[in-house]
This record gives sequence, C-alpha cells and structure tokens, in this order.
Amino acid sequence: MTISKIVPAVDAVSVIRDGDVVASSGWLGHGVAEAVLSAIEDRFLTHGAPTNLTLVWAGGQGDRADRGLNHLGHEGLLLRTIGGHYGLVPKIEQLAIDEKIEAYNLPEGIIVHLYRNIASGGPGVLSTVGIGTFVDPRIEGGKVNDSAVEDIVELTRHEDEDWLFYRGFPVDVAIIRGTTADPLGNITTEKEAISLEILHLAMAAKASGGYVICQVERIAEAGSLDSRDVRVPGILVDAVVVAEPDQHTQSWNTVYNPAMSGELRIPSETLDPLPLDERTVIARRAALELSADDIVNVGLGLPELVGRIAGEERIHDLVTFTIDTGVIGGIPLSGSDFGAAVNREALLDHASSFDFIDGGGLTTVFLGVAECDG
Repeated sequence: MTISKIVPAVDAVSVIRDGDVVASSGWLGHGVAEAVLSAIEDRFLTHGAPTNLTLVWAGGQGDRADRGLNHLGHEGLLLRTIGGHYGLVPKIEQLAIDEKIEAYNLPEGIIVHLYRNIASGGPGVLSTVGIGTFVDPRIEGGKVNDSAVEDIVELTRHEDEDWLFYRGFPVDVAIIRGTTADPLGNITTEKEAISLEILHLAMAAKASGGYVICQVERIAEAGSLDSRDVRVPGILVDAVVVAEPDQHTQSWNTVYNPAMSGELRIPSETLDPLPLDERTVIARRAALELSADDIVNVGLGLPELVGRIAGEERIHDLVTFTIDTGVIGGIPLSGSDFGAAVNREALLDHASSFDFIDGGGLTTVFLGVAECDG
C-alpha cells in the first residue's frame, strides 16, 4: 500500500536540520512556495530551529517587503546565502549589509545550470559567464560582504582562454511549486505562469540524498493525471503541501489569469494601457531600436515595458520577445506580473532558457543595469 505524501506544511518543514543547504524555486512572485517559506519562518520564531541554513536561489523571489524569501530574513536562521537577485528581498539584504550572514551573488543562469549539473552528479559549472565582472575571483568572486571569505568561484584556463569554474554543492532540501499533485507526489503545472527550474532542482536534491517539498493548490486522485502533463514525477517528491488560496496566487497581485498560464489567448487591446509617464516615454524610445525578426530579451525594471509598448503598437508579431524565465513569444507583462507573458508561443525550463541565451540565440537585449561602477 502506498502512503500518501500529502502533509501539513508544519510537518514538511520539520525535516529541515540546522546547517542544511536549502534551495528555493521561484521568480518574483511566480512559482514561489509561500506556504512552505512561511512555515519555516513560523518554526524558527516559535522553536528557534532550523538555524545556520545556506539558502540558494536563482531568480529574485520576493515583493520588496515581507513575502517570498523575506520570510527567511532572520538573524540565526541563515548562515550563508547564494542568490541570483537580492533586490526583492530587503530583509536578507539587510542581514548581508550588517555582516550577519555570508552573502554571495552569482549569475541567475549559472545557478540554474548548477542545479542541472548537481542533478547529474557533476562537480560544478565551467563557463565564460562572469569573466571580468564582480563574480570573477580576480575582482570579488561574487562576494557581497566581508563575511563571505570562502572562494566559491575559481579561475581556470581552457584552450588558452580564461574560464570560471562555479563549484557545485549538495542540496539538502529543495522547495518547489506546482499546480496539482496526486498522493504519489506526481506534479503538474497547468495553472502556473512559468515552470522554472522545478525539475532540475528536485533532481539535484535527490542526487544529493536530499528532501523535496512541493507546494500545490489542489490534489487529484492517484492515477488520474495525464502523464504528458507531469513536470516532476512522484519519485522525486517527498512531501506535498496544499496551500491556502492566498498563499498560492499566480503572481503577487494576480490570483489567476488563464492567459498567463497559456490556457487561452486574449486580444492584445484588452491589456490595460501603460500610463504616459517618463518611464513609458523612455521605453517607447527604446522600442524604436527594434527591427523585424529580432529575437529579444527584456530585463527586470524599466526594460520590461518595451514588450508592452510593442503590444500596444501591434508590432509584437514582428519580433519574438523572450524572458529569462523561459517564455518565448507573446507580449511580456510588467509590474508584479513580469516574468510571464500572454499569448506566448512556447515555454522552456529555466536552465534551457539560459542555454539559449548563452549560446547566442538573442539578437537584441534591453537591460536596466548589467553592471555599474561608483
């Protein structure tokens, strides 16, 4: 007889030990396991455990206030952080500024490639990404503060070129999210706006002898899920947590929009128009740089408006917009919905999205700040 993997959040997080490496999937408010993260915070505040965790994440997972990884921004709960984006998690940022944690900042794509490498039993990722930037060990090695003293990025040579080697690590606990689970732990993502790194992260945890917790919004009968829709098989999942509706929204401000999950297409004119302010004026000027047949990537912040401009001007069908999250085609959304798109053509997993980027698949990129000096 198979025992159901469906458990309360408090029981799921009780397995997290002091000193564990915990990796969380999500991007902005998309795919964030809010109920699980909140349960970890409650356990720490109530019982003083777990402590001294190493927290790893790729895309920013927060609302610049209290949600997402901000639940874990407590002194003593964290020892080390390796994050791809800190701007949405001010509570963790402050711990880094106050030298309460060892803080590292690595490229988002490198982190999701590390998950995939760990999943296959590899030692780490060899890449030219980061050469000459703050993650280069000749500069800062990705260290955010003075407390970060260990070198986790190494400089090496390959065919007379400088490369960076990003060292792998065990994943003791993986926290992921889907839409539907059955009692065996099979996970589908039909109502999620993006699927992200949930499969590779779950595989990385299992390859490390670790534990996988998945948050979902509903439970299906065993054997009833279409196997073609299962994104994470039950053999990779240890605990399933069913979240309350307010802790399982598509994004921070969108409860559910079927156009974001690709379940239907909508007329572009039904999107709310952008306000004619200085940000929109800058984005409109940037959009003049678009050319027919461009394959475009838009970054977080003001650049995310370029896709909306293309939609309003009805030229989005002349170019292909992409987002780091794996979205291909359609009209990228902005604000708290950024990372998703309506009327998309395809959806890649997070690591494959960066394979495409690193392989030179883009013709045009709109960025806010890639790197700046004083």
